Amino acid sequence: MAGTAGATLKLKVGVAGVGRIGKMHVDNILSGGVRGVKVKTVCDLLIESDQEMRAFVTARGPHCKLTTDYRDIINDPEIQAVFIFTSTNMHVEIALAAIAAGKHVFCEKPVDHDIARIEAVQESLRQHPNVYFQVGFNRRIDANFAKVRDVVAGGSVGAPRLVKITSRDPTYSEAYIRSSVLSGGLFPDMTIHDFDMCNYLLSEKPRRPVLVYAVGGSMVSPFFAELGDVSEAVVVIKYDDGTTCTIDNTREAVYGYDQRVEVLCSKGTVESDNVRPTTVRVLTKPATTTDTIPFWFVERYKQAFEDELQFFIEHFKSGKTAEYLRCATVEDMLNAARLSEAASKSLRTGLPVTL
Repeated sequence: MAGTAGATLKLKVGVAGVGRIGKMHVDNILSGGVRGVKVKTVCDLLIESDQEMRAFVTARGPHCKLTTDYRDIINDPEIQAVFIFTSTNMHVEIALAAIAAGKHVFCEKPVDHDIARIEAVQESLRQHPNVYFQVGFNRRIDANFAKVRDVVAGGSVGAPRLVKITSRDPTYSEAYIRSSVLSGGLFPDMTIHDFDMCNYLLSEKPRRPVLVYAVGGSMVSPFFAELGDVSEAVVVIKYDDGTTCTIDNTREAVYGYDQRVEVLCSKGTVESDNVRPTTVRVLTKPATTTDTIPFWFVERYKQAFEDELQFFIEHFKSGKTAEYLRCATVEDMLNAARLSEAASKSLRTGLPVTL
């Protein structure tokens, strides 16, 4: 199917999930932020009982069919692709059904927290080689991080030696944390983005992580410790060529959504700082001030969220591969999940984990 959609045809899709992340994606798609796509059906278990959700969708897509059963999407021969934005526990079930039906899949991260279940998706894709599958690791689509990766890959700064990733949420809700703990806590929920980012920034040549060491605490609130989770952590990853990556996370950075990376190389360093509305600095006798950084991920990665879906559609217009478009595959998801599993084990045992 790749390369046959043409410039004027629209990819017909079904959307599963209109929760926190799904609502944002649905708004981007139905409000015109993503081009070349027609949403035929929207599914959510609550779309009939939740009047606010129903009104949200119908206001933006009055033509959309609404259903509580994702199988209505799978069994519709007109629908060519499925966008999966549900809670994580439903990702694999819907993905496997879509792949078996020959429908292409965009799946929000993580595909699952269980490596065996992700491998089941990988195996299904091997059996259905014509199905295109993309994972929603949106940060690798961000123009700033993509340029860091391209500069490193270009070789002008020499060979990578040290990667530093800072990823800090500004706040949290206890309800969300309780939910995330059921799926493994901080590492598979939050740091999973950073595990993928580290692999992505170092993807200019084949290299393999060989050691993971993690430490953390519950300095933000004892609530985290009571749930068996941590509110802040540092993870060190050692690769087989000697390159080291450090990641620092917290659930509460009161000043905003802090997102920075640096790759130190043999001939220089490449950095991406926080994005701000403007680059203006105001210098006065008592202080120097700048614009504050975005408060949350929706503002910081708005363009990346739109672009990742646009690139999914671009595949069908041009035939370009996920790797060419900077998009994440199920193999990338597996690599990140293995690092998450190792970090969780290291945090529990207090020991480095060899891969």
